[in-house]
Amino acid sequence: MTTTAQRSAAAAILSLIAVLLLCWSAPPAGAFPQGQLVFESQQPDSVSEISVINLDGGARQSVTSNDLTDESPEWSPDGASIAETRQVSTSPSRYNVIIMNTDGSAPHEIDSGDYDNGPGDWAPDGVHLVIGSYRDGSAKIYLVNDDGSGAVNLSGPGEVYDYEPAVSPDGNMIAFSSERSGDREIWVMGANGENPTRLTYTGGASSYSPAWSRDSSTIIYTSFRTDPSELWAINADGFNDHQISFLHDQGGAGDGEYSPDGGFIAFTGSDGIYTMAAAGDQITRVPGTTSNDRRPAWRPALVAGDADCNKQVNLLDAFRALQSQAGAPAGAAGCLAAANVKCDDALNSTDIALILAFAAEIPADVPSGCKDIEQSLG
Repeated sequence: MTTTAQRSAAAAILSLIAVLLLCWSAPPAGAFPQGQLVFESQQPDSVSEISVINLDGGARQSVTSNDLTDESPEWSPDGASIAETRQVSTSPSRYNVIIMNTDGSAPHEIDSGDYDNGPGDWAPDGVHLVIGSYRDGSAKIYLVNDDGSGAVNLSGPGEVYDYEPAVSPDGNMIAFSSERSGDREIWVMGANGENPTRLTYTGGASSYSPAWSRDSSTIIYTSFRTDPSELWAINADGFNDHQISFLHDQGGAGDGEYSPDGGFIAFTGSDGIYTMAAAGDQITRVPGTTSNDRRPAWRPALVAGDADCNKQVNLLDAFRALQSQAGAPAGAAGCLAAANVKCDDALNSTDIALILAFAAEIPADVPSGCKDIEQSLG
C-alpha cells in the first residue's frame, strides 16, 4: 500500500524535475484562424490534385502530381499523414483510399480489391479509418485498419447507399449521408454501426458532406435547400436544424469543417476556400486559393502530452509513452509526437516525468520554445 509519505516523496521528485526545466507559456491565440489546410484543386486538364496552404499567409504547396484524380483529403489525428481518394485505374475506372506522408511521399492503397473505395475519415486512434466502399451492389460504410485489413461492414445487410462517413472526435458516433430514405439526407449511427438514425428531413433537397464540432455535439453539412448550397448545422440528437451560412449572393457555401479549436469553420466558396467564425461571421477568403479549390480539411493541433489522441493528458499518456520508449507495442498511440513535450525529437524519461507531473496536478513546466502541456483542453 502506498503511504502518504511515499506519495509526497514521489510528488516532490516530480516537482523537482519540473522546476529544473525553464518555464514558458505560449502566447494566447489570436482573433484569426491559425494552422494549415489541405484541400483538392482542379487542374487545367480537369484532374484534381491535393495541395496544402498555411493560414498565416504561407505559399501553397502541391502534395500530389498525378495523371489521375486525387480528392477528398483528410489529415490523420497526429497530423503526420493524409488519407485521400485517388483514381488508381481507368480501365476499368477504380478509386481507392490512399494514405501518404504530408509531402505526398510513400503513398499506398489501403485495399487491393476490385471495387471502389472512398472517401473516408480517420478514427481518433489514428490506426483505423471508416470508408465508403462500393461493393456487393451498393455503397456501404466499412471500418478498416490503415492497411485495409479487417474490414467490418457498419451499414449492415441489404441494398443501402451510405456515403461520406465522418467520425465524431470522441469516437462514439459516425455521421454520414445516405439515400436510405430515397432522398440524400444526413444520418448518424454508433461507432460499431448500431442504431442508424436519420437526422435531416429536407423535402428532397440533397444534403451531404457532414462534419463534427470538436465537442461531438453538432454536425455541420451542406444542403441544397437553397440554390446555390449553404452550410447548415444540426445537433447530434436531431434537434435545432438551422442554416449557418448566408452567402447566396456570393455563390453559396459547402464542404464545411471546424478548426481544431472549434472557433472557426473552413469551407468551399464560389471563388476559393473561405473561413468564418463558428457563429457565421468574420468571413474571409483564404489568400492564394481560387475557384478551383474545394473540400478543405484542417490539420489537427496536437495537445502537448496527449500520446493517445483523446484530447486529455493523464496517466494513460505517460503509460503509452513509456511503452513506446521500452519498444513495446503502444496500442492506440497515434499522437506520440505530442508526448515529446520538451521538443527535442527524443521521447524519453523526462517527457514521461512531465506528463506524470501534469497528471498528478503538479506544475509541469517545459523548456523555453516548447509547447506547454495544456492546462485547458476545451
